[in-house]
Amino acid sequence: MTCPICSSTAVDFCKNGSYALHYCTQCTAIWTPTVVSTEYYSHQYQLVHQLSDFEHQRRYIERLPEQWKLLSTIEQFSKGKNLLDIGCDFGHFLDIARRNGYYVTGVEPSKTARAYCSQIGIETYKEIRDLPLKKYDVITLWHCLEHIEFPVQFLLQIASKHCSNETIICIRVPNYYSLPSKLFKSKWIWFQPKQHHLHFTKKSLHNALELAGFEVKFLQSQRPNSLKTIFGSFFALAVESNYSKRGIMATFKAIARSIWHYLNSVELFAIASVKSKN
Repeated sequence: MTCPICSSTAVDFCKNGSYALHYCTQCTAIWTPTVVSTEYYSHQYQLVHQLSDFEHQRRYIERLPEQWKLLSTIEQFSKGKNLLDIGCDFGHFLDIARRNGYYVTGVEPSKTARAYCSQIGIETYKEIRDLPLKKYDVITLWHCLEHIEFPVQFLLQIASKHCSNETIICIRVPNYYSLPSKLFKSKWIWFQPKQHHLHFTKKSLHNALELAGFEVKFLQSQRPNSLKTIFGSFFALAVESNYSKRGIMATFKAIARSIWHYLNSVELFAIASVKSKN
């Protein structure tokens, strides 16, 4: 048994609730033994579910503050405007980015999500290998890397084909060592062993980037949602309730879920660039 990040054989076992996990004593990587296939995500993962127009608008509105904040942070590290989003979902982030002057491309395994992206004029591909041979200024992986069995090889593939010396890569993953994770253990909102192969810590994410030939410029633990996002969520739910005739109880439950998600969601956000060969 070797670590999927650092290849160390110093592997131990740990448990989270009823789930048996592997733990690397060298780089603190934690992973689920069972690997979930791409076909699973294409057919079963929640991103393939059909969303109504109201749901699209709600998700779009409630995430506006989060997306603007992400773009603002990215612009501190790169002025380039060619952006690739790997695991782009329904393209909401890419839509905001192009409205802010970016030329955008997405990669997304879900056929339903790709169809929606095409409908709103965003170019998407099913897999990285389908992309044209092109370098991008900014490559984003929002809650994508935790699904990958061998993240270092995955990042090396991206670097070799789509990164120049000026490219920055931006990654967000759940923070397995966060306080909500420690408090709620297997009940934590982002502990999803049937979907997430890797459960990242700051050290293991930093190591993965370094081993893939990137220099980490920025790495912090954060809430993906600010209080502005919560207010955006309230507003979006109010709009949806008005037009879809959602009952008051359903609206209240949706607001409660939004608050609960805000309190529990803690992620790692990293920005890195290709190491100079000089």
